[in-house]
Amino acid sequence: MPLQDNVWRKIDYLVNLIYSTIDINDMRKIVLASLEDLIPHQKSFFDLCITESNIPHFFYPLSLNIDSMNLDDYYDKYQQLDYTTWMFNTNDPVVYRDSTWINDATRENSVIYNSWMKPMGAYYSLGCTIVSNSIMYGSITIFRSKEAGDFSDDDLDILTIINKHLNKRFGLQYPKGLPKNGTNLEDGLREKYFLSQREDEVLQLIIKGNSNSEISKKLYISENTVKKHVNNIYSKIGVNTRTKLLHVLKQGAINN
Repeated sequence: MPLQDNVWRKIDYLVNLIYSTIDINDMRKIVLASLEDLIPHQKSFFDLCITESNIPHFFYPLSLNIDSMNLDDYYDKYQQLDYTTWMFNTNDPVVYRDSTWINDATRENSVIYNSWMKPMGAYYSLGCTIVSNSIMYGSITIFRSKEAGDFSDDDLDILTIINKHLNKRFGLQYPKGLPKNGTNLEDGLREKYFLSQREDEVLQLIIKGNSNSEISKKLYISENTVKKHVNNIYSKIGVNTRTKLLHVLKQGAINN
């Protein structure tokens, strides 16, 4: 069945934002928020990717409904056990519904389902890889509970349409692939100071002048969690105040 007119209007609105939102990370958040309306689901995330020696490395996931601890667990413990990653092809974009390729028994016997998905109430997944000119830029994964039922053909069609525009947007902005130097796509602070993905997110917001309260709201985490990340950043960079932190970073930029 063709998509309804109101769905097309929502897709058209999102497509416009995909191209008109300057900051790539703001655009990713807009896509996730829009997908909550277009494809009802419980959990989702949107990560980035760089490829080295023909091996894709996924990093800097954004999510509006999965906490940072669970996201970190996925990349630290379960990514290599994900039964969908074998479908990822670095040469062409892929849009998939996991139930097309695996049965319920296989899912329910997997480590990633029992240890990571099930505790979050996730069962079915729908996703895509973002690829342009054989370069992979990232992926989106959407989860739905068993009670909510599997994703429909319409859901698959909607994600396919959005994916085509994401492929084009990333390809236009980064024709040679994402820079291999940190999650803010500009500076190499994460690699230089051995920061975690979440610590780098916090650091970029500190640099932009955000308070702990503002960081908490933007990253959807508690202020106590922000403080923990800030203290870790201080320890790794060797400072104990924001003033000293910004001074060290400024001096480093001048010296470079």
